[in-house]
Amino acid sequence: NSYLEDSLLFPYTSGMKFVNVLKEKGGWPAVDSVYGKPPLSTEQVIHPEKYLSGEAPVQLDLPDMGGSIGPGWSLSFENKLGEFGLIELLSADISSSRARRAAAGWGGDAIEYYEGPEGTSLMVVASVWDSQQEATEFAKAMGEALEDRYDSKFELAPGRAPVLRSDDGVWLLAHEGLGVVLVQAPDQALAEKMLDQSLVAMPA
Repeated sequence: NSYLEDSLLFPYTSGMKFVNVLKEKGGWPAVDSVYGKPPLSTEQVIHPEKYLSGEAPVQLDLPDMGGSIGPGWSLSFENKLGEFGLIELLSADISSSRARRAAAGWGGDAIEYYEGPEGTSLMVVASVWDSQQEATEFAKAMGEALEDRYDSKFELAPGRAPVLRSDDGVWLLAHEGLGVVLVQAPDQALAEKMLDQSLVAMPA
């Protein structure tokens, strides 16, 4: 699939640009120094200036919420997507150029995937951004990508996160300050429970 292909090509495409920028700045000694101080994120590879300035990713850790969701739910996967992963997530439904613009300004993220009774599942993707403007841009692009995917619209309700209903459940998309949280769950009650717990864990 395209994600696997892009993952394999990333070190050669973005990696080559990263090396070229460092070589222009400080010659081969600057490139050699990377072995002792490798990039901390795909963002630093995509934007070498952030590597050079020492802009580290925000450490975002969501709690294991399996026990509090309900009986039979357990955390089966957790990871970081990084700027590259979010570009890939968006590119499935919107243009790659729009996805790259929307993912720029990434600060940090965490993804968790839970499995529940009778083959049900739910997912949380939480992210923090360098500015409110960049958080807004990502939230808008993510919403449009999902609306295109399901040919549906997010419904707005006062005091609640926008919700999109699809054949396989619901999506909630919350944007507060520098944070954006995306939740996919079998029903809205579960999604809102996950969203509430995720927002508590977000940096103030």
